[in-house]
This record gives sequence, C-alpha cells and structure tokens, in this order.
Amino acid sequence: YRMLLVDARAHGESEGEYICFGVKERYDLKQWTEYIAKRFQGKCKIFLSGISMGGATVLMATGLELPKQVKGIIADCAFTSPWDIFASVLQSGFYLPRFPILNVADRICRRRAGFGFKECSTLDCMRTNRIPVLFIHGGADTFVPTQMSSQNYEACVAEKELLIVKRAAHATSNMVDPESYRSKVIAFMDKYAEKENADSLENEEDTEEDEKAGTDRVEAGADAQRNGDESSDNEEN
Repeated sequence: YRMLLVDARAHGESEGEYICFGVKERYDLKQWTEYIAKRFQGKCKIFLSGISMGGATVLMATGLELPKQVKGIIADCAFTSPWDIFASVLQSGFYLPRFPILNVADRICRRRAGFGFKECSTLDCMRTNRIPVLFIHGGADTFVPTQMSSQNYEACVAEKELLIVKRAAHATSNMVDPESYRSKVIAFMDKYAEKENADSLENEEDTEEDEKAGTDRVEAGADAQRNGDESSDNEEN
C-alpha cells in the first residue's frame, strides 16, 4: 500500500483559520481522493482512514460523490456530529447544559467560520452510504462515547464491520491491542480490494458471454438470410 498522510485544514502546514470538525474537511478529503485517482490514472483502490475528528470526516465524506476508486472506509472513534460531541463534552467534562451555550456558540461559529454544528451528521451520511465501513472504538473511551460508533454502525446501510477494543481509551485502540487492530484493518482492506477484483473479473466474463451471444445471433441471422435467398432462387427456377 501507498499512503497519503495529510494535515487537515488549520492543522500543521495546511492553510485555514478554523477547525470545522469534519463539516468542511469532508470537501478537502474529496479533493484528495480525486487527486489520487487522477495521479494513478484511475488504476488504484483507495481506502479512507481517520481517527476521532478524522474518523468523523471520512464518514461525512461518504455523503459526497467520491471517486469510484474509493473501496472502503476505516473510522476509528468517530463522533456523530459537532453538536453531539460538544454536548457530550459539556456534560461529562464540565457538567454544563447544552442550552444556551451551544446555541450561542453555533451562531458565532456560523458567522465567523461559515458552518453550523448540526450542518452535517455522520448518521445521515451512513443512511445513504454504499461504501463498506470498518468502525473501530475503544470500550473505555470517555471523550467520544463508544455509543457513537455503535450508532454509526446501526445507521450504516452499506457492508460494515465493528471492532470494540474493551480496555482502550480515546484514540488508543491501536496501542492497547495492536495485533487485533492491525489484523482487522488489513483483513478489511484485503477483503474489499479482492472483492473489487472478483467483481471486475465477473463483469469481464459477463461481457464476453454477451459478445459471444451477440455473435451467435448475427451468424444465425446470416444463415437464415442465406437460406431464404436459396429458397427464393429455387422457386424462381
């Protein structure tokens, strides 16, 4: 495998003033996948992977028209929406109510950063998604509740798998149980990369059968025409 590892907007060396919690980053991700597909002239299989906000971003991106080369999504400890995760942190970390804090913050965010906390939900995206997804979450995650991956998994209508690492806190599943984590991820990628190959081979076989059947029909039609011409000649004689 080859890897494209990027800095999300407003991170590292990337441009951008505001972190948008996946709402705007999903469009950046779409452009990255289009870049990969173009660079390899469409001869590639792309898997999108992200942790925490990155996990939410790859799930949100499924709501966009991604290149057909995207074969799978790996979302580790993803939240369901900015509103949901902010409400959860307010309650669990600060014992504060969502109203009026989130309502005021949402209005300020819309004016300054140009997006709303409820603008995009991974749950909505999963209800129309057709790309296979591997959901991963730590069973001891107190920052992004494990329930959020369970909700995403239940909402997903595409082929899906779920890995819960019981003792893992937020974004630590790969460190707590690296063997299970990596074997699950590699098996998932191999499965859907090979499935694409099998589907392509089956389509090629179907095409060959259709072409052969079409050739047979043309030959049969030609034979019928020749027989008809011979009959006409005999009648004239």
